[in-house]
Amino acid sequence: MSISVSAFYPDAHLKESAFANALTRVAMALAKENSNISQRSAPQIEVVFMLSGKFDSPGFEGMRIRRYDSKEATLVVESAVPEKAVNATNAQAYVVAAILDAVENAGEFLKEIEMSFNGEAHMQMVQELYPEATAS
Repeated sequence: MSISVSAFYPDAHLKESAFANALTRVAMALAKENSNISQRSAPQIEVVFMLSGKFDSPGFEGMRIRRYDSKEATLVVESAVPEKAVNATNAQAYVVAAILDAVENAGEFLKEIEMSFNGEAHMQMVQELYPEATAS
């Protein structure tokens, strides 16, 4: 299973936010992990961060499974970004926590459909990339 991230920005100015910068840094770090076996095996989890704008909002809070494509072995998880996280100083910690939640939710979903999954390996990879954001 590989992890990828993206975002829906309903307003252009959101692309310059602390959240957008944090998401870009995390996406780049995940892309550099392509040698990690966890990042080269199916299924793929795509975490899509949904931000609110002047005329558009996710219409939900928290996180939800959007779809699973069995042919492509891709699970799309959507995460609604609270307004307070958009320009927060800890935006990166929020992104990392949401990714960890998405991996946990993916594990539950994939278990239900009886698909092989090593959630612990992915959690460990993310925690090793960002130990400061995952310290309890």
